[in-house]
Order: sequence, then structure tokens, then C-alpha cells
Amino acid sequence: MLNAETLVNLLRLHALQRPQQTALTFLRDGEGDAVSLTYAELDLRARAIASHLRLARPNAQRALLLHPPGLEFAAALCGCFYAGITAVPSYPPSSKLGSRTGDRFLRLVADAQVELVLTDSANLGRVMLQTQKLSNLHLLATDAPQDLPPLPPGEDGGEGCPLRTGADLALIQYTSGSTGSPKGVMLSHANLMANLRTIQYSFKLGPDTRVVSWLPPYHDMGLIGGILSALACGYPLVMMAPQHFLQKPLRWLQAIDHYRANTSGGPGFAFDLCMSQIPQQALDSLDLSCWTLAFCGAEPVRAATLQRFGQRFGTAGFHASAFFPCYGLAEATLMATAVRRGEGAHVVAFDSATLTVGQALRVAVAHNTTTLVSCGHAGTQVGLRIVNPHTQRVCPAGTVGEIWLSGPSMAAGYWQQSEASEATFHNTIDGENGAPWLRTGDLGFLHNDELFINGRLKDIIIIRGRKHHPPDIEELATSSHPALALNACAAFAVDTDTGEALLIAAEIRREARHALDAARVVRAIKTAVSETMALSADVLLLMPGALARTTSGKISRSACREQHLQGLWTPIPVTDQPHPLPAQHAASATQAKLFHHIANVLRVPVDSLDPASSLGALGLDSLKHVELALTLEQAFQVSLAQAPFLPELTLDELAALLQARTTDKETHDASSPQSSPLSIGEDVHPLPIEIDARHPALQPGQCVPLTPLQHAYLYAGVAQPENFVQIVYLRTPRGLDCSALAHALHAVAARFDALRMRFVQDTSGWLQVIGELETSLQFERIDASRLMPEQVRARRADMVNQMRSGIDLANGPLVRAVLFERGAHETGVLGLAFHHLVIDALSVSIFVTALQYAYAQALMGEPDVAPGEPVFGRWLLSMDAYAQTTAPRELDYWCQVCGQAPSPPPDTDATTAAATDTTDNGADAGAGATASPPGAAGQTAAPPRWRRQVSPGLSPTANQQLLLRYPAPLQRHDLFLTALAQAWCALSGDDHALVLLERHGRISFGQPAPMLAMGWFVCHYPVRIPHQPGMSAIEQVNRTQRLMAEVPGDGVGYGLLLKTCRDEAVQQAMRALRRPRLKLIYRGSIDDGFRADATFPVIGSESLAQAYYDAQERSGDNCHAELYVSMIRGTVSWTLQYAPKFFDEIRAQALLNEIDKLISAVTTQLDAAPG
Repeated sequence: MLNAETLVNLLRLHALQRPQQTALTFLRDGEGDAVSLTYAELDLRARAIASHLRLARPNAQRALLLHPPGLEFAAALCGCFYAGITAVPSYPPSSKLGSRTGDRFLRLVADAQVELVLTDSANLGRVMLQTQKLSNLHLLATDAPQDLPPLPPGEDGGEGCPLRTGADLALIQYTSGSTGSPKGVMLSHANLMANLRTIQYSFKLGPDTRVVSWLPPYHDMGLIGGILSALACGYPLVMMAPQHFLQKPLRWLQAIDHYRANTSGGPGFAFDLCMSQIPQQALDSLDLSCWTLAFCGAEPVRAATLQRFGQRFGTAGFHASAFFPCYGLAEATLMATAVRRGEGAHVVAFDSATLTVGQALRVAVAHNTTTLVSCGHAGTQVGLRIVNPHTQRVCPAGTVGEIWLSGPSMAAGYWQQSEASEATFHNTIDGENGAPWLRTGDLGFLHNDELFINGRLKDIIIIRGRKHHPPDIEELATSSHPALALNACAAFAVDTDTGEALLIAAEIRREARHALDAARVVRAIKTAVSETMALSADVLLLMPGALARTTSGKISRSACREQHLQGLWTPIPVTDQPHPLPAQHAASATQAKLFHHIANVLRVPVDSLDPASSLGALGLDSLKHVELALTLEQAFQVSLAQAPFLPELTLDELAALLQARTTDKETHDASSPQSSPLSIGEDVHPLPIEIDARHPALQPGQCVPLTPLQHAYLYAGVAQPENFVQIVYLRTPRGLDCSALAHALHAVAARFDALRMRFVQDTSGWLQVIGELETSLQFERIDASRLMPEQVRARRADMVNQMRSGIDLANGPLVRAVLFERGAHETGVLGLAFHHLVIDALSVSIFVTALQYAYAQALMGEPDVAPGEPVFGRWLLSMDAYAQTTAPRELDYWCQVCGQAPSPPPDTDATTAAATDTTDNGADAGAGATASPPGAAGQTAAPPRWRRQVSPGLSPTANQQLLLRYPAPLQRHDLFLTALAQAWCALSGDDHALVLLERHGRISFGQPAPMLAMGWFVCHYPVRIPHQPGMSAIEQVNRTQRLMAEVPGDGVGYGLLLKTCRDEAVQQAMRALRRPRLKLIYRGSIDDGFRADATFPVIGSESLAQAYYDAQERSGDNCHAELYVSMIRGTVSWTLQYAPKFFDEIRAQALLNEIDKLISAVTTQLDAAPG
């Protein structure tokens, strides 16, 4: 028997007594490519890892193990045991950023509160990518000596590590399958040793044992029953990765044959898989006569499975007496009960009718019977009771009740879940005293002192040996497609000939009944469940109200299961074939690639995309538009700077354009040097669209016009115009390649001509001049890796000061990058400072996103640093041509919208008049400045002259209704424009509201809109919204949308006529117009979506905008109240900012309340709308 207190004692004993005996063998390809470790090698490796861990993090308590299956995982696990660190094994994270599995992984990491993350060098980059947002983590590749801290002289590993006792925590074993709150089972060394003794006794393990295992090493059966049992008992273990078995089940049986293993097994599905996927002719070359113990557990053991497997593989020497059914769970460490070795499976038929009422009656005639497989007797030191879960009294033999267990194998509880631990692990049986009992949640009964399992008290679903929680599956399903109703889904298991199968029944929304693509909805559910949980599911779509509910309105899964079994549902018909597409929409490689990237950007299943859908129908705001374009540039290696990403462009048409563009590029590349995919200036044929070629090539030193906002800022006469800077801080990953970063920064800066603009003042006024490429960007580094904490703080202050200074409008640069380095194994901070004259919020997002791709490109080879096409410069020339020709024809329109401003008092000059509120409908500059400059990359703290009121927003259900009704950003913009205007009219009594809008301004001027360019494109213009209280809220929004459609030239003409039109009469007429007092800024997801899952995630920003505030105050462009609307993690939120000079707190709150009331009225009307 295993008498040691901890596994460490046994490992060191094996290393001394049998140093050259093979401990572990791993089949790297699942077949002949084998690598091994002896006990001496394993001990030496584990001791070295332990010492390195203690040097790297002396006070670390827990370490996350993220190795793939193999020897390095086992060495790292033993290293943790040696170091006295609790091991937390987990599957390595997915390389897909932002995926559901990635989110689940991050929740696990956060719950475990680990200080160390261990992996191998092959997965280090992926782990770095997934954990880059998490602080205080030390990553270590345990198979890469160069990444390990050096050992002190004379230390060979293990010295100084604390001695462990049985009470110390050895493992936190997270239960599989959950996407909700992680649940980690705490196992002490005493728990492990107790259960290993139980396994050794029941399995009769000894020196002659030979085991083959394909089971995942992260969970109880593969980890404890596989690796730890072998290391404790001292017999050789041969392992292969689970995917190698799943890909080719024959590999499992071939390994048993080749290594003459006498012990192996797995969940029931493994035996089913062998029968379905191993051809009959393969049996001729197998000899399974050595296999004398075939354990079967982790899910209900089915008699039919064992019978078929025994018959099929009996011809290969397998004996049915080898079957070894057993029962266990992670909360009991692993094994609880098992049959006696060599007796095979004990199959008994019970009367089905009596079982349904909780009584087991054995019958001899196979009529209306339920056949169950015995799970044997309780293991050594395991207490077993069948308990009535309601009375907590022991049930008589043959009565169905809940299975309760006790003994030293029972875990201490769930990590950091005291209530769940108390309810599960600390129970007492009525009338008994003694140790606490574990409630398993499984139903069973005792017959002739043997345990039979016939159901579950809980709703847990077990598929292929893994537990899955129905609420997690249901949440995934209902969020996979907008046609599905919230909280109207039931997931449960149904019996099939090959085991339990998952069935998902989901109700559709009332509004989706008449235009439902049922096949697409079903595929969306299946894809979500498959990608996240690796589950296959049958799906039924039901009409609203079909699912059984409790009196409190909750879905009753048990009642739903009975409804299904009794055939009471009428599912919505779904064709077996995929959604048919016209011939011209046939899937192509280009289309498939396009759909993959669109799905990643939007985070939706690929199957939810339709080739006939338009970009507008996808709800792409400007931010996602840019992210998608940059992603497609990198994926297809083409320039899309001139691509016509119009809302009406269908996905099929976009795929055709990409195909044509790729073909043209390949033709060109055959005869031209290779150029960077990130360079707009690459010499390739343009997309087949009309490009404005009126402007010749722009050269350094050439002047280009100012935009209206540039003009307003520069001519306001502020004292220090350089002090208008937007700073963005990015976190850099561990192991940053600084040379690649420098190349990437210069490559991105070279792409955008806006960063080369210079601003000089002469006798004629301010000029915007194209500068030299060399002055586009300045990159500096601050090395803080060897500094003391107080020195680090000082150097951080230096970094901020460097970001704040050094911007030179006349000579450049207008963008600076400063890298704050903390060492190769630590994250750093990259600060980017832009002068706001050449950027807006979208520009910053474009730069940061382009930097992600450029850095990846630089890691594979130095990118080209060549100037891109002067997109911003050409746009400025087109804008000026519009200002002098087309825009003047809009003068009458703007006069009708704004009306004439009252004349100022006769004793005031022009400057005073601009800063005086002369009428209820006049402008005011004395109110202060806006909280955020036009198009700023982040809403900065309000100046003291401004105050804010934050709306409580909508409920999750109302928020989803709003997004479904108004999926496009422009629709939501118009909704809030309506709310602001109508709220103002309701409070003021005015018959209309004049609202200033801030738009991105990236209009085409006869050529493709510059959506991928940097520059200060933002424009302001007013709209006049009449007050008609008799209309419903939705009708008011519809009317606003019609008014917005009538605005000429997307509103850009207003600023051009006011600031840059050279017709003095036109400018004078514009200056005489009334200015808006209200302003709407719809930011969309600019502050949210672009920052997710990046190599260089945005961790903060600040706007140094005092000069801009001064300019606004001087020019009289301020409003009295501004409504900011944004999307944060899919939730619409809004804030009212107001000038106390014109609004007291009560009036401001009243205005916000009116806005909230209209938004709420819209969602209420949507909910009440008939289906």
C-alpha cells in the first residue's frame, strides 16, 4: 500500500530505488514517435523547475499549468508539488482572441488568483496573447532553459522548498464544461494519497501493471487515475494526446497491443467510438489478450455498449471479464466505487414502472424493463449511503435516493465558494454522527450491496465523460442569434442507442415569426455550442410559450424533457439542407475567408452571415468598419484605402471585389518588387471604381487647405497652439521585440500623410504644408528595468512630460512615441502623443490597429517604410473645391435651418458679441468649452465650467430591444437626436430645437470615402427638429430620419461656408445665422470595441486640450448642453454635460429625465408592437 504522506515522498523514493526505470512515455504522434522520462530524469527536472519557481516568485501560492498533453506537463506538475505550490491544471487557451472559450479561460485565471503561469515554449506566445490584459502574472516556459532565471551557485534544485504535509493544498481541479462561474475543487495531498490507495487496491495495481492512457491530463480520470497513479505506484504509463485518439481511435488499441498494456479505459463513448470508426479488417492485426482491466466510468455505463464492444473485439483477444465499471467524481478526488477485478460487468434488469416511483425491483423476464450496469462496491475508506434528499435519512435497500459519500478522499470544498462548499461537502445524515457527507447530486440505489445509478438529482448533463451545466448551454444558445427569445430555452439530455445526447429546445421571438430563416438559426445555435463546448446538439425551434414553465415563470427542464418524450411539441420546420443560395452566390475560398474575418470582427457565428446581406445590415459603425477593412488588408495582402465600403455593398459583392483585387495584385507582383501590405502607396491596380484624378501628386512643401475646425482653432488666436495633444497609452506584451516595434511605428507613420502635415503662420495667415517623411514620428525608449520603485515612479513622470512636450507645429513631429520598458519578462507601456490638428478619434483607432498588424509583419521581416498615398491631402483639395463651387448653393438651406441671429447691443464690439448670450436661441461662448474636442479619442474630464448628469440607462432586455430595432449606428444617432430635441422643446416650450451635430466627416467628394485614413475630418453642422407632441416616440424618430436624409452633402457644407469659403458675402451671411445651443455627440463603440484583444491593448488616454477650450471660448462655438452617447460592451449609455451658467442642476436633471422618458417610450412601444 501507499503509505507516504505526499506524492513527493514517493517520487523521490522511486528516483533513488529505480532511477533508470521508465516512468512516463508519450506518443507525440499517437503512434510510433515516442519520448520517455526515467524516474531519475523526472525527479531532476521537477527539482529544477521547483527551484526556478521559488526564485521567480518566492511567495507564490498557486501556478496555472497550460501545457499540452505530454511529458513537460507531468514535469511541471511535479515541480509544483516539489516547490510547495498548488497546481491548477487547465487546457491551453485557444489562439482565437475574443472567443467564448478565451473568455471562459480568462474567468478561470481570475478565479484561481494565480501568480505563476507555466507552459511550454511552443505555446508561450499564445498564452502571452491571452493573458496580456491580466496583471501580476509571471509567465514561464518550463522547457526553455534560456527563459528560466539562473540558479544560485551550488543549487541543483529543490533546496529551500518547503516541506509539504497531507493537509496542504495540492491541486485545484476545475470542473469541466462550464462557461459560467468557474468551480475549482480543492484537493489536498491527503485527498490524493487516500484516493490513490483506493485505486491501487481496487485495480490491483503493482509492478507488473502496464497502462495506456489517451485521457486529458487536466481532469480527474486522466490526471489522478492516469499520471499520478502511475507515479505513485511505480508502474510505466504510456500516454497520447486525446486528439490523436479522437482522430483515429485505432491508435488506442494499437498502443495497448504494442506495449502489452493490461490496464486502460475511459468513458463509455470511447468504446462506442472504437466500434463505429475502427474497420473490421484492422482487428486482424490486433492482439488484445493482454488487456485484463478495461475500466469504464465518468458517464453512465451502458450495458449495450459493453456487450457490443465485447462481441466485436472478442475476435482480437479481448475478454468480457476485463470490463471494470466504476463510479466517481472530482469532488471525491476520483474513484468512489468499482466492481471486483476479473468479474466483468454485472448487468441487471429492473422493472421500469417501479423505477419511475423510486423502487428497484429485479425481474427475470425482459418485458418493460430497464437494464442497468452495476458500479460495484464502495472503495476502501469510502463511506456510501443512499439518502432521501428531502428528509436526509438513509433509504432502505432498493429505494432510489441521492448518492452520498464520505471519507478522506472527499475534497475540502470549492475554491472561494463557501456557500456552495457548505451545501455540497458538509452534510449530515439524520440520526448519524461523524464525518460530513458529500452530496453527489446523482441518483441511485443499492441492490445486493452494489451501487446502481439511474439518474441525476441535478440538471447536469454528462456527454463523453464531461459535465455541462444547462444554464451555460442555454445562455450560449439564446445569444447566438437575434431571432431567439431571451430566457426561453431548455437544454437537457436524451437517451440514444449510443449514449446520452444533448437536445436544445429554444423559443423564437414574437417579432421573428414572419421572416424566420429557421435553418440559419439552428446552425447558429449548433456553431455556438460546438465552438465553445465541443458539443454536438440536436436543436428544436419552438413558437413563443411552448416551453413548460413553473408557476414563477421559470423554465422547467424536467417538464420540458417530458413534453419532448411525449411528443407534445410542434417544432418549427427546418430543412435538412443548408440555406440555399443562388448560383452566383456559390461559396468560394475568397468568400469563406471573408466570412471568417467578418465573423471574428463582429464576434458572430460564421453561419449567421448571408452573402446577400449588406454591410449596412451588419450594423457596422465607423469603428468596426475600419477594423474590418484593416483586417481584410492584412488577410488578403491588398490595399483597401480606396475601397467603396458603402452600406449597400453586399458581402457577395465584397468577396468579388477582393477576388478581383487579389488577382490584380498577383498579376502585378509577378513583374514588380514585393511591397508592404500595410502601405497605401503600393503600386498595384486600384479597385474597379471611379477615382477622382483631378489633383496631381502632392510633394513636400506644398500647401493644402485647412478644414473648418483647423481654421477655427488656429485663427482663434490662442497663446500656445501646440498644447492640443491627444495621448494614448498602450500595454506592450512580455518579450517585446523593440526593433520590430520601431520598424512598425515608422511603417504606420509613413502610411498616413496627415502625420506629415505642418502648420506655419505668415503674413497671409495660417498655412497647412506637407512635410518630409523623416519628421513624421519620433520614437524614444525609457529603460526602467533596473530601477528601484521610487525611481520607476520618477521615470514614469518623465515619460508623461515627454509625451506632453516636443510637439512642433511648424517643423514636426506631430506624433511622438515613448516606450517605458520594465524588462523582457514584464509588460511595458507605449505612449503615443498626437497633435489634434491632424487626428480624430477614428484616426487614433486606425493608428493603433494598424500598429498591431505592422508589428506582426515586422516580426516576420522588416516592413517597408515608404510614404503612402496622400489621401488626406487629396481629400483636403477636394474639400476646398467643394467649398468654392458646390457648397455656396447650400446657403439658402442653412439660412432656413438656423434663421437669423438677433443683432448684438449697439455698444458691443464683434468680440464681445460672440461671447454674449443675446437671445434664447443664440449661441454662447462664455459657457466654457466642450468636454471633449471634436472627434477626440476619449471623453476627457469635464472642465470646471461644465457639469455632468449620467443616465441610469436601460434594462438589459430594453437595451436588446433597442439594438434590434435600430441596429445601424446612424439609426441610433437619430433616435437620440430625437430624444434631445423633443426633451428640450418639452421643457422650454419652443416649437423646435436647433441641435449641433458632430460627425466623422469622412465623405467622398466624388471619390471613395477615406475611411482608412488619418486626419481631422470631423465636421459640425446644425439640424432643426420641430416639436410635434402628438406623434408617438417611434413616429418622431422616423420623422427625424427623414429630415436627416434631406441634409445636403452630409452637412459638411455648413462649416465650409462659415470658415473656408472665399466668397466674403457668403461668409458674412453665415456669420449672421443663429448658433445652436444644444449638441449631440454619438460616439458609438469608439471607446470600447477597438481596444479588445489587441497585442497592444489601450490602457488609458488623456486629452491635453486647454488650448482648444480657449479657442472655443474665443470663437463663440460653445453650446449650453451636450449629450454624449456611446456603446460600452454592447450597452447603450448616455451622459448630459451642461454649462452651469445656463443650466442649474435641477433643470439639467429635468432635461435628462425627458430624454430618458422618450428612449424608454421607444423601447416600450417596440415591446408592445404586434408580432
